[in-house]
Amino acid sequence: MKSYTTNGYIENLRDYVKEHKKYFIEASIFILTCVFLGGFAYIFSLI
Repeated sequence: MKSYTTNGYIENLRDYVKEHKKYFIEASIFILTCVFLGGFAYIFSLI
């Protein structure tokens, strides 16, 4: 049984981030790529 004090919550959150770090990294790369491509498309539309 995990404790639901603030400290226990932070521990659970840390474990969750550790387990899902690669997903967060992939998601952020995906978002940055979309923003980058969107910016390029916008610049080309202005030219």
